[in-house]
Amino acid sequence: MATPQAKGTALVDLVKLARQNVAVFESVLPPATRGVVVQRILPTSWYPEEHLRDLLVAIDKVRGKGDLQSCVQLGRQSAQKDLSGVYRTGLVAGNPQATLASFPTLWQLYHDTGAVKVEKLGPQQASLTLRDHGLPSRALCLVTVGWIAEAVALSGGKATRVHEDACRSLGGTICVFRASWS
Repeated sequence: MATPQAKGTALVDLVKLARQNVAVFESVLPPATRGVVVQRILPTSWYPEEHLRDLLVAIDKVRGKGDLQSCVQLGRQSAQKDLSGVYRTGLVAGNPQATLASFPTLWQLYHDTGAVKVEKLGPQQASLTLRDHGLPSRALCLVTVGWIAEAVALSGGKATRVHEDACRSLGGTICVFRASWS
């Protein structure tokens, strides 16, 4: 099986954060990912996804509390960047369902493994199921929670809640995220 890959775009901002204090980050990063912090990251190139996971965990250790909860905020920031930038066509004002429907395409732009299916559960509720992701990671699941919450909020959803009904990094066979809003 090939090593799961993440697009450089997913790494660029994380590497910039790590470069702000290289010595501290080097102390919490595995050796293979330390090298990524000092190299030029090309947004259109693919990199081993373990570097994405390792950077998320390290950023949480350095800037968060070490409980991975800061990954939710990183996900929110990612959605803001994605949906106000190059992927702004995925943001449908006033329609969180339609905005979430763009997530499977965006996932494939950032990851070379895994497939996402979005299901409408009601007028203000949707389920997103991730299958066959090559590198399950609690950090990445929490980034996904934040991304979904922010995408719903940006498209007009209020009092947004995202709950993980299942998670491979917690022993499940798939990851299932359920979003609801008013």
